[in-house]
Order: sequence, then C-alpha cells, then structure tokens
Amino acid sequence: MSTETEVTAIVREISHRVCVDLPDRPIIKTFTGSRRKLYGLRIEYGARRDVSRVDITLEFHNAAEHYPPVMEMPGWMLRIVEAHRPRDVDSPDADRRTGMGGWPLP
Repeated sequence: MSTETEVTAIVREISHRVCVDLPDRPIIKTFTGSRRKLYGLRIEYGARRDVSRVDITLEFHNAAEHYPPVMEMPGWMLRIVEAHRPRDVDSPDADRRTGMGGWPLP
C-alpha cells in the first residue's frame, strides 16, 4: 500500500549567473595584495524576498579567486555588475537587506 504525501516547496532564492570574458586583461589588485591580469568574471546574483547579494569570482590565467566584499570594487567592475543584473532585482521589497556574505545589490 503506497501513501503519497503532499510536499510543500517554497523557493528560497533565485540565482542568476553571468560569465564575462575580459579580452583587454585589466590588472587588478587581489585580496592578498598581488596584482594580476584578469581574464574574466563569474558573477552570481542571488535575489530573495528578504535578502539580495552578488558574489564575484575573479578568473585568472591559472586560477580563480572569490572577490570579497571588504575590497573596494573598481568602477568598471561595478558597471559590469549593474549591466547584467536580473530584472527581478529592480523592484525589491523595501525591507530587503544585504546578506549571505556577498556584495549588496544597489
């Protein structure tokens, strides 16, 4: 005898990932203080009813590194993040805050 139970599913977060190639290979200062040529960015946006964030991974020739929110984001990188953010973030709840260790979404 099989009993099928109803399972409630609630979406916790909507994620949107963008991978960006940087053919000009800008030089960026990493968290450890080294200066390296940047080949690309992986940008992952997370949008929740109560929290919004963006996580950035720097892609170098032979490695990738998380770009921590304690670092100052260069203007060109901020423009890329803004240009590719998903539309559902454009009208967030008034009480939405930044969280989960990522950059705040403006």
